[in-house]
Amino acid sequence: MKTINIQRTVCSIAVFVFMLFTQSCKKDNVGPNGSNGGVDERVIGSWQHQEILGEREFTQTFVDEITFRADGTGFEETFDIGSAGQSPRQRVNFTWSRKPNNVLSIRFDANNVFDIRFTITDSGEGMAMTSPNGTRKVFTRMN
Repeated sequence: MKTINIQRTVCSIAVFVFMLFTQSCKKDNVGPNGSNGGVDERVIGSWQHQEILGEREFTQTFVDEITFRADGTGFEETFDIGSAGQSPRQRVNFTWSRKPNNVLSIRFDANNVFDIRFTITDSGEGMAMTSPNGTRKVFTRMN
């Protein structure tokens, strides 16, 4: 009976130590300006979404590239590629901050602030962003 209690105690201590070390190895989430605010640090970087319409030689590719910087600034560039070549890039700067529940608040100017819900793949190579109107775009990491 005493041996079973010792075994249980040793097993409980081993499980506790294992949990302690696995929790301490967890990657911290970092938001803009280095704050530990729950934004997955993998958001920071450049991302690209492509939408291809048409078929065969009659296709038009719409490209949306978005960059999030660690300092809470960023920019979005959009352009399209078709049979006539690539259109000029349209660039818009923004600031961003985090909100709870995987939401990014993106401010293009005083009148254009959008709360975007996002999820990132485990590998960090893909991100889905859903706008307030329900439009969902899947982005891939560019860098």
